[in-house]
Amino acid sequence: MCPENPSPAVENSARRYTPAAELTDAGMSPVVAAELERRIELVAAEEAERDPSRQPMSTAELAQYVFVAVGCCVIGLVVMFL
Repeated sequence: MCPENPSPAVENSARRYTPAAELTDAGMSPVVAAELERRIELVAAEEAERDPSRQPMSTAELAQYVFVAVGCCVIGLVVMFL
């Protein structure tokens, strides 16, 4: 098929972008798919608000992470050369 005239399956799949639509396309009941999507959204919202590990890293935490990663690489190189 040429890109100007995609197949109907490609057109339909491009329009279906929700998780419930994907699950329905895979054979799940629409009611179950909608309920599953609702529950996933609730859990994601709760985790985003209450779980500090889901928050972006601060500048100090990022600097510490980079320092430790570079330190591990340097130690590995020293061990290889010795």
